Amino acid sequence: MIEVTPLAQAIEMVRSIWFGQFDLGLAVNVLYFVAFSVIGAALTTRRLTALFLR
Repeated sequence: MIEVTPLAQAIEMVRSIWFGQFDLGLAVNVLYFVAFSVIGAALTTRRLTALFLR
């Protein structure tokens, strides 16, 4: 369960970049991290808009 969290993906990304291992796994981690970031930003924006525009 821990390996699917964005933090674990970010750690794997940083390790891959640090050791110069650019491969398909790095691309998957980047896409996963970007997807979670976009979803999180959208949900946060929606929630804050609902709170502040009452």
